[in-house]
Amino acid sequence: MQILLDGVNSFSANQPTLLALNKLASTERLQLAVKITGKTGVSGNSFHIKMVLVSSGADGFVHVGSLNGSENSARYNREVALQVQSRAAFDYYAAVFDHDWQATP
Repeated sequence: MQILLDGVNSFSANQPTLLALNKLASTERLQLAVKITGKTGVSGNSFHIKMVLVSSGADGFVHVGSLNGSENSARYNREVALQVQSRAAFDYYAAVFDHDWQATP
């Protein structure tokens, strides 16, 4: 499993998350790699996507949107997230994620 956290807008909040996830992975012997991004993409924009990708056999599942993982976002903001079962969507977003992963030291 790989997790990318935003380092442009939320570095101070995500640094403790990075450390906690790395400690959990070590303690529990999980196959988990976590990085904090800088600027990504061709235009140099910050990393702001909320996305989960799951591949199961020939199926690909995608959860992508603007919904932050906070109670405030879920209860009070007008946020959106889309979940689809689509191998084509999975392949597309997996390639985007891989690009950002490779671009992050």
